[in-house]
Amino acid sequence: MRQPTHFLDGLCVCRRAQGMASTSISLGAIGDVGILNTKSDYGARLESVGLLAMSSKEAIESLEFMLMRGLDRLTVSHMRWPAFFEGFPAMKLSPTFATLLSESQGVNGVAVDNDDANGFETVIAGLGIEQRTRVLVDKLRELSASVFGSSAEQLDTKTPLQKMGLDSLMASQLRDNRPVGC
Repeated sequence: MRQPTHFLDGLCVCRRAQGMASTSISLGAIGDVGILNTKSDYGARLESVGLLAMSSKEAIESLEFMLMRGLDRLTVSHMRWPAFFEGFPAMKLSPTFATLLSESQGVNGVAVDNDDANGFETVIAGLGIEQRTRVLVDKLRELSASVFGSSAEQLDTKTPLQKMGLDSLMASQLRDNRPVGC
């Protein structure tokens, strides 16, 4: 079954293609309001599979970040990846997750301990939202540059990848973290 957010994301893409305004944000668990605030067993269940609650302030900051940058779609969630992969082992095979959780490189000059099961998560967990955003943007910029066959510095982070010429094959390569020609 497809998630409701998939429909909303598709609608957002369609509306944007027609020149209309549209925004779709998928937020993870918010702990200080709603059901997680009133039913502690729900939060404990989610946490047991690696889904951690964010504050309503973080959710609003994420929406503000999205709107200020003109993004059409965004997903924001706090994760404890080892617990998530334990609960959903098939996700370990996803190129998307493998790319984001690469433990072979440092992040913003901070070395990642290869023996640390949390890897990338450990490095970014202690960062504030602005710094965490910069780290993720830098990582995505680096991956995008490998697909475009350019340097990361040449990519303007304010220009959507589609406007830079990203096609479906390049998007697949980006998703799978495969440089062009491989």
